[in-house]
Amino acid sequence: MIEKKNKLNILAPAGNYEKLVAAVKAGADEVFFGLKGFSARRNNENLDMKEVFSAIDYAHLHGVKAIMAFNTILKDSEIKSMYNNIKRVYEHGVDAVIVQDLGLVKFLKENFPNLKLHASTQMTVANHVEASKLKEMGLSRVCLARELSFEEIKEIRKNTDIELEIFVSGSLCISYSGNCYISSFIGGRSGNRGLCAYSCRKKFTDESGKSAYFLSPNDQLLQEKEINLLKEIGVDALKVEGRKKSSEYVFETVSYYDNILKGTPRPTESYKLFNRGYSKGYFYLDDKLMNQKYSSNFGYFLGIRLGSSNNFKIDDELILGDGVQFVDENFEKISGEYVNKIIFNGEKVQKVKKNDTISIGKLPKGTKYIYKNYSKEINDKIIHNIKVSKRFSAIDAEFVAEKGKKLKLTFEIKNLKNEKITVTKESDFVLSEIAKKTITKEKIAKKIAELGDTSFELANVKIIYDGNSFIPFSELKNLKRLCTQELSKEVLASYKRIAPEKKEYEFLQEKILKKPIFSALVSNEQQEKVCRKLGISKIY
Repeated sequence: MIEKKNKLNILAPAGNYEKLVAAVKAGADEVFFGLKGFSARRNNENLDMKEVFSAIDYAHLHGVKAIMAFNTILKDSEIKSMYNNIKRVYEHGVDAVIVQDLGLVKFLKENFPNLKLHASTQMTVANHVEASKLKEMGLSRVCLARELSFEEIKEIRKNTDIELEIFVSGSLCISYSGNCYISSFIGGRSGNRGLCAYSCRKKFTDESGKSAYFLSPNDQLLQEKEINLLKEIGVDALKVEGRKKSSEYVFETVSYYDNILKGTPRPTESYKLFNRGYSKGYFYLDDKLMNQKYSSNFGYFLGIRLGSSNNFKIDDELILGDGVQFVDENFEKISGEYVNKIIFNGEKVQKVKKNDTISIGKLPKGTKYIYKNYSKEINDKIIHNIKVSKRFSAIDAEFVAEKGKKLKLTFEIKNLKNEKITVTKESDFVLSEIAKKTITKEKIAKKIAELGDTSFELANVKIIYDGNSFIPFSELKNLKRLCTQELSKEVLASYKRIAPEKKEYEFLQEKILKKPIFSALVSNEQQEKVCRKLGISKIY
């Protein structure tokens, strides 16, 4: 059995720069994002090159890895034309690239040998043989197929030492880990090239005339029990999906998993921010995968209309400003609104509790169910938390203050590659006066720890002080400013690298002469007989 002792990381989605910041502040260890025109979410906002550079820098200054998604199937000409984009991102210091296309893997390994490659879930790796083969090819991590149970994941972990990433939250695909061709067949736009039309989220009719969302799975949301099981077996990363979801959803979901990993679990509120039904996916191989009632962000159940009245008993708190959706008996949306009136016991109120019977005005004709699809209280809370939350990189400091010498301040930090980065600044001020009041080392340490609006926080400090000299704290403040500015530059510079010379080669375009095989589509035996008589053996 192969044992893994690595830290379990949270890989979070960054559909735009705002979501990236939310993910970092919520506790993500790694963030992944796409470049406009590439990645498996090409119709998402994604980032332009300038934003990519800013995203990489922001992540690195806060001790978070930046991972780029180039996880679509590419044409030969596209792989060659992609070189300049990848080169710029590589040289700016991206930590890894997510890939699906094995041709792109070969191209990247030959042109950027020091670039870490992660196998996308679209590679559908479902056993340890495939995982180990990818390691042999030079990949450092694989995001396993979403169709695996815990026992299957556990078996893979026992038999391979490549990093394993497990999808824990987000949309499931009815096709095999995203390898879907419906969009391509119906509309000429391939989900494997980042242009999924979400055909699986449409309503279909079966042969008996029943209409339902037959192909629409619930979203997946693994919780405390499942995360602890994955942690126990030595999984390396938890992947949170949601590049198309809101910043509030990203912050809440990432912080929820961060709480679990820190040993301070709490109930999740992700389902109150986006909800088209949730399950544990294939984790237990149960029968809760599909949601045939609805496929869009319905919200969560709030109540059932009482008879023909306008009253309903609520299954959650409700306040003015919440958003609700009215649904008929077939779970078809009728309309929705923001609540501007709540009547309880004949009086208008601001807020009501679970199990209260209330009215919010005249319900639309045909209303059977009421769903809550916007929680003002939760959204306001999360927006506030995003604004006030801070994320810091820990630094060590040494401060020297001795009579007859210049003040000297040193800051030291380890980057994500475990490299030490050190900056030292001296003031022009030479200590010469004796302090009139006692200056303690504790007071000096407190002053050094006041790092203002930077990405750093003080972890350890060593103070060399003669105990008598007067220290002008304005000089110390200036040294801190110079040190933090220099340290930021040096941290970012430590990730930069120069790409080797481009390897030029031609993609093979061999012409293989083959005798064509004719096939025919028939609808009765007579047509089949005619086709077979004409020598056509492949018949549908």
